Amino acid sequence: MRQLGDCLSYDSRTTQALENLSAALGIFMRLGYLGSAAISLDRMSIAYRMSSQLEDALEASVEACSASEWSWINPISRATIHFNYGCCLFRLNRYTEALQIFKMSLSTFEYMGNLLRSAYCLEALGIIHASRGESHEAVEVLKDAIDKYIELGEISVEGRRGIRRCRDNLDRIKRREESEEENIVLDVSIFMCQVYN
Repeated sequence: MRQLGDCLSYDSRTTQALENLSAALGIFMRLGYLGSAAISLDRMSIAYRMSSQLEDALEASVEACSASEWSWINPISRATIHFNYGCCLFRLNRYTEALQIFKMSLSTFEYMGNLLRSAYCLEALGIIHASRGESHEAVEVLKDAIDKYIELGEISVEGRRGIRRCRDNLDRIKRREESEEENIVLDVSIFMCQVYN
């Protein structure tokens, strides 16, 4: 049911996705599988976020984080749940909280050697710094993200996309500073990505 929910969510069929994910959640809760319940809640949060139901996404994400803390779940899964929580916070303009969540996730991903998710976190941190008017920090962190994406190698489609997003944002930050234009918009598509466990 959870995989079907994922497929439906990816296909933008949110109502059907949420029905399947909710059914899977109910089964996992009845069986006492909190780790699987946390992952189901995380997937529900993603489905809500992808359909711009941000308050529902935040609620599901908070519940996912809580369930992940009370269950045996691997560190990458827990950090992924927190990454998705950070995406909700960013979309709700809660930058200070999002910054802390992404730093926490980054620490785990780096410790576990997960280059792609480390790069995602660095990219997210760079955008948050830029959104807060902290251009110097944003530039440094986005350059670190590019380095991580490069480490993924030439064959990584996600790596190439990440490099392009980061370079575009570096250019936009530079243009924003040079022209002092406030209306140069950053590419925030990293916060719309569907990062699954």
